[in-house]
Amino acid sequence: RAALGMRNFANDRPLDWGRGGQAAWPQAKPYVIESGGENHRGFRLYEWYQAIIQDLLGHEMPLIACANGPQESQMKAGGLDPRAHAGRVVEMTRRAIKGELPDTVFNHAFWLLSAERNQPGYEERWFEPDGSSRLPAVAALQAIGEQKLQRAVGGTTPKSPRPAVVPDRASQPMSTLPGAKANGRKPISHYLLLPRFEWGATRWHIDIVGDYVEAFLPTCGFSVEEAKLAWRVTIIGNEQGVSAADAQDLVAAGCQVERIAGNNGEETQQMLLQLARNRQHSAAD
Repeated sequence: RAALGMRNFANDRPLDWGRGGQAAWPQAKPYVIESGGENHRGFRLYEWYQAIIQDLLGHEMPLIACANGPQESQMKAGGLDPRAHAGRVVEMTRRAIKGELPDTVFNHAFWLLSAERNQPGYEERWFEPDGSSRLPAVAALQAIGEQKLQRAVGGTTPKSPRPAVVPDRASQPMSTLPGAKANGRKPISHYLLLPRFEWGATRWHIDIVGDYVEAFLPTCGFSVEEAKLAWRVTIIGNEQGVSAADAQDLVAAGCQVERIAGNNGEETQQMLLQLARNRQHSAAD
């Protein structure tokens, strides 16, 4: 019933630093990096630990991250800014969500969410003591967390049943909103508007629209201004990524606008898959 704790900080190294463990880097020594080589001090520490455990015990053990992720102070030393910090956090989370980590790796414990002023790590806190956010990584993970993503979300594993599209949420037509203009000639027939957050875009949103894009061949992008050149605009995700005001601007520009947003990320993905299979832009088609 034992588990092993680890501190697999990524810091300013790539997330695949040390991939393959000791077998891939036989010359590696603890805390020493040979010229051109890599060692265990990275996000993939779990591979190095598991190889030792397997050798000693003959079986694997659960690995629990006591602290991991990018440390802000270390990233500053490596020339990475808070925006890069957020991107690294999102990529780590995406790997866990899509099942790209071994089943024996149980969690992420990002350093450091909160600390009081007199506690160690206070300078690297994500949240202020009053609960307000300090780093853009907070908004980045909230954008994912509010969609209630599960481990299998973002993949197409056959082990998980595909829920049916909920008709009244498969799309939210907005072309009848007050201020809509008559459609004129537009150079783009269909624009897929992906969400963009303060810290950037998410690879997860790009991944889930693949089947939809293959089915309808829309122009894809993140620009509301560019989307105004389209006759039909399909918005992906909730108002945190593309606001209601932006949607209204599109309507006022003469676009036929719909929003595909489920109650959570998995439902949004299934809506897109269902629409792609049926070759329907929305439930109203």
